[in-house]
Amino acid sequence: VALAVTRRPGGDPAVGLAIGGCAPTPVHRAEADALLAESALTDAAARRAGDLLAAAADPMDDVRASADYRRLAIPRMVARAVVRARAALGQAR
Repeated sequence: VALAVTRRPGGDPAVGLAIGGCAPTPVHRAEADALLAESALTDAAARRAGDLLAAAADPMDDVRASADYRRLAIPRMVARAVVRARAALGQAR
C-alpha cells in the first residue's frame, strides 16, 4: 500500500492511494483518493477506500498467498496506512 497525504491550506488534503502486488499493475482508484480527502481520513472512509481497491484488484494465487487472502488483506492494509498517516499529521480518529 502506498498512501501520500499532503496538507493544503484551508482545504481538504490531497490524497493518493495505490496498492501493488495485487494485479498485473499497481491499482489506483481516484474515487478512493477523493473519499479519503473529503472525509479527513476517518476510519469509515479508510474501510470504504480499501473495499474500492479490493474490488478493483485482480490478485493471483501463488506460494505466498491465495488471491482470496490478498483481496481480504487490502482493506486492512489500507486502514493501517490511514492510521499511520493520521498519526503523522497529528490527527486523532
